[in-house]
Amino acid sequence: MGEAGRDKGQGEVFASAMECERAFYQAFTACDIAAMEAVWADEEPSCIHPGGGLLRTRDEVLDSWAAIFEDALAPRIRVHVVSRVSEGGLAVHLVREQISHGEHTSHVLATNVFRRFDEGWRMIAHHGSVPAPKREPAVAGHLLH
Repeated sequence: MGEAGRDKGQGEVFASAMECERAFYQAFTACDIAAMEAVWADEEPSCIHPGGGLLRTRDEVLDSWAAIFEDALAPRIRVHVVSRVSEGGLAVHLVREQISHGEHTSHVLATNVFRRFDEGWRMIAHHGSVPAPKREPAVAGHLLH
């Protein structure tokens, strides 16, 4: 879509990070790029989709969501909160996403980061990854990392 075709004026006012996160998942579920645009900050957003690379500009982030939504059937998404931390004008939410399309269900671990701006809360980062299969505990003397 690019800079010229995208309205950067964000009319939505999100009073909290939780409200912004709800709007993010509503936009995702509805495959609604206009609603997704309202959630993201104008300044320095970043996004990593499962298996994807780092997206560092608003245009890259929103173009990626537009591509995901193109010809997509609306998914069913259940979000399970792992933890939420908020300090001042920054909030970090760790969640497990259960994303279903018909009979297929995917599980994603996601970190959603929000910042409070003068016009309200906006998403500044979303990082989704596919959970690794459970491993056997490390044997004494062998490091996993």
